[in-house]
Amino acid sequence: MNVATRSPARRKRASADRSGPAQHRRMLVRPHLCAITDCGKLRRENQDDFYLSSNDALWIVADGMGGQAAGDLASATTINAIVDGMSPRRAEADPAAWLTAALQLAQERVRRLAAAQREYRGMGSAVAAAYQHDGVLHVCHAGDVRCYILAADGLHRLTDDHSLAASMVRAQLLADGDARSHPGRNVLEQAVGTAGRFDPAITSRRLTDGDRVLLCSDGVWSALDDDTIAELLGSPRPIERAAAELVDQANAADGSDNLTVVAYEHTAG
Repeated sequence: MNVATRSPARRKRASADRSGPAQHRRMLVRPHLCAITDCGKLRRENQDDFYLSSNDALWIVADGMGGQAAGDLASATTINAIVDGMSPRRAEADPAAWLTAALQLAQERVRRLAAAQREYRGMGSAVAAAYQHDGVLHVCHAGDVRCYILAADGLHRLTDDHSLAASMVRAQLLADGDARSHPGRNVLEQAVGTAGRFDPAITSRRLTDGDRVLLCSDGVWSALDDDTIAELLGSPRPIERAAAELVDQANAADGSDNLTVVAYEHTAG
C-alpha cells in the first residue's frame, strides 16, 4: 500500500505565529459563492489553497503535504494542473471524465516535481474539485478534502476519505464516530502525488433551489461534528457569513491545522 502521512501540527503559541489578519486569512466572495483559507492558530505557513473559476462553475480546495515549500508547491501545482486541463466544451459534454482526467494531469505534474528535486520527495496534496453545470454538481476527489451538501432533508457527505481510518470504517474495524480521532485519519492511502495506482473518486448530484454546498480541508471538518457543520452551513445569513463562521468555529475548536472552505448556495435559474 502506498500512503502519505500528514505531519502532526506543531504545538506553538498562536500569538507567535500570527503576522496580522491580512496575511493570516485570504477570502474571495462572489454572489452565492465564497472561498476562505486561513493559516490556523498554530501553523506558520498555509499549505492549503483554493480556486474559483471566473464563471463560478469550477471550485477547488487543495491541502498540500510534504513540508513548507513542498506542501505549498503541491497544492498550487495541483490546482494549476486542474485549471490548465479545463476545457469548457469537454467539461459540459462529460464532466466526470474531464474532472478525472484533470486530476490525473495533476498527479503527473506533482510526481514529476517530486522526482526532480530531493527536497520535494514525498510531496502531495489532497484535493476536491467540484464542477456545477445545469444544476448538477460533479465532484472528483483524492485524499480527505470533503464535500458536503446541505439539502432540505439534512446534511449529506458526497465524498469518502481516502484514509486508513476510513478504510477501517468501511471494513467495520472502526466505528465511524471514532475515525475523527484515530491516528489512521492522518494516513492517506491516496492523494495527488502518491506512488502507485491513482484512482480519484467521482460522484454527481442534482441540486435543488436553496441547497448549500461545502468543500473543506480536514482542518475544518476534523474540528467540527456533522451537526455543527449543518447548523453553521444552514445559517439564514448570506453564504459568505456562514463560510466565515465555519472557519472561525473550527479555528476556535482546534486551530492546529490550516483551514479552507468553499461554500456555495444554489439558486434555480
